Amino acid sequence: MSSEEPSTSQQPMRETDNISGIKRKTSWAAREEARKKQEAAKTKERELKQRRTDAMSKRKEILKERSDKAVEKARLQAMAEKMGRRKLQRKAKRMGLTKKVAH
Repeated sequence: MSSEEPSTSQQPMRETDNISGIKRKTSWAAREEARKKQEAAKTKERELKQRRTDAMSKRKEILKERSDKAVEKARLQAMAEKMGRRKLQRKAKRMGLTKKVAH
C-alpha cells in the first residue's frame, strides 16, 4: 500500500456519526434548523406581544384622555354655574332684593 491511498478499513465520516463512531440522535443541521425555527417563533411571539401591549397602552391613553376631558368639562360647567349664581346675586343686590331688605 502506498501512503497516498486512504486506508479502506475506515469508512468516511457521515453527518450522523461523531468521532467515536457512535451514531448521533440528530444531525447538527437538523438541530440548527430546529433552533432557527424556534428562534423565529419566539421573534414572532415577541412581536405579537409588543403589538398587544401597544394596543392596550393606546386604549388606556384614549380612556384617560376621555376621563380627563369629562372632569375638565364638569369643572368648567360647575364654574360657569357658580359664576352665573354670583352674577344673579349681584343683580339682586343692585335691585335691592336681598334677604336683609324685606319687600
